Amino acid sequence: MSGGLFEFGKVFLQALSSVFAKKITAHAKTHPAFRQGCVNGGRLINNSYVRMNHFLSGSKGKLKIKPLAEDKAIELGAEILSEGIVIGIALVLVSTEVHLLRRGKQEKKLLKEEENAKLEQRFIQVNSEIEVMKNEIVTLKSIIQQKQTEEEQKKVA
Repeated sequence: MSGGLFEFGKVFLQALSSVFAKKITAHAKTHPAFRQGCVNGGRLINNSYVRMNHFLSGSKGKLKIKPLAEDKAIELGAEILSEGIVIGIALVLVSTEVHLLRRGKQEKKLLKEEENAKLEQRFIQVNSEIEVMKNEIVTLKSIIQQKQTEEEQKKVA
């Protein structure tokens, strides 16, 4: 079940990022500074990828990397930027959800602590009322005993 949900999320994010990538690529074609940023980002990603593959393959020797063509660099830079935006939004949503869950747990804990404090106060109050009643019972017993002894003395006399 969760595997299917993960696959759905993955496909959804890819579809969403491809829409963003198309819009970013279109914007990069008309805006010179943004275009240069996408070109630089795309070339940086390409260089990093080629260097990593060279290192992981265990090849020895000097590596000469040709600069990526400008159109391909724009596409790659726009794709990376759009995926970064989509993943960033997803991370913000997840972190917000986690924060809200934690805050909810803290509020529940505070409510429980308040309820426990009220119960403790009520317990103390009931105990003090019980002590008062015990004292009244002792007093009433002594009055009853006193009355009984008086009646016994009247019967004897």
